[in-house]
Amino acid sequence: SPGVYLNGLLVYGPDGPNDLVFTRTMDAATSESVVEMCRSLEASFVAYSGDAILCEQRTHHTDRLATYKEPRPHPIGPLTDALRGRDTSRESSGTRGVRNGQGELLVNKFIILDEAERIDALRGWVEGRLAGKATITQALPTMLEILPLGASKGDGVRRLMEHMQMDLRHMLALGDAENDKEMLTLAGHSVATANAHASVRSVAQHLVSSNDQDGFSEALERLCGITQTPPPPSPAVEESRTTRSSRKVTTTLS
Repeated sequence: SPGVYLNGLLVYGPDGPNDLVFTRTMDAATSESVVEMCRSLEASFVAYSGDAILCEQRTHHTDRLATYKEPRPHPIGPLTDALRGRDTSRESSGTRGVRNGQGELLVNKFIILDEAERIDALRGWVEGRLAGKATITQALPTMLEILPLGASKGDGVRRLMEHMQMDLRHMLALGDAENDKEMLTLAGHSVATANAHASVRSVAQHLVSSNDQDGFSEALERLCGITQTPPPPSPAVEESRTTRSSRKVTTTLS
C-alpha cells in the first residue's frame, strides 16, 4: 500500500516497497556537521538510513525508540567513518543502511534524543548552527529531528498525491505535532486534535477531540460521514452476556 515515511523523505506508491516514488538524503558535509555537533553536545542521536536506524552507541535515550514500535538502533561505531565509507561494517543492509557506490552511508535524517527540558534548551542553538543547511522539526518533546533543508512530511504527501494523480483538494489530513503543519496546509480538509501543538491548531480548518478520545473517528464521522462500527463480540463475550441475562431473568421470576 502507498505510504509516506521518515517525515516525507521516503515515499512508496500503491505497490509498497517495490514502488519507490521518492527518497531524499542529506548531503555528506551536513551529515558530518550534525555528527560532530552531537558529539560536542554529548547528546544521544540516531541516523535513519532507509529501513535502518543506526547509532554510534546505544543509550537509554536511543532505546526509547522501541516504545514507539521502532526497531532498536544498531550501533556501528563512528558514524563519520560510515559517512566516508571507511567503516568495516559487513552487516546486512537492514543494519548497515543505504550506501552509495563508494560504500558511503546515506542518511535521510537524524534525531537527537534527550529529556524534553534539554531538547527545548538545545533547539534554538541547533537551529542557529544548521541555519541554511537543514530543517529542524519535532514530532515529540523528547526528540529533535534534523532533516535535509526544505524537507517536510507535507512535501512527501504532495509527491505521493501527484504520483497517484489525486487532487489535494479532496484530501483529508489529521495531525497533532509540529511536523504535521505542512501536510495540513496542503490538504483540502485539515483537522487538528484537541491535544495538538498550538502551531498545528492554528493552520487546521477543523478541531476534534484528542487522540485518546477517538479524535480520528470523530473526524471521519464529521467530514466523511463514515461511522466506525464496533466489531461483533467474540463467542466468549456473547456467552457471558447470555449467561448474565439468564441469571437476571431467573432472579426476577423467582
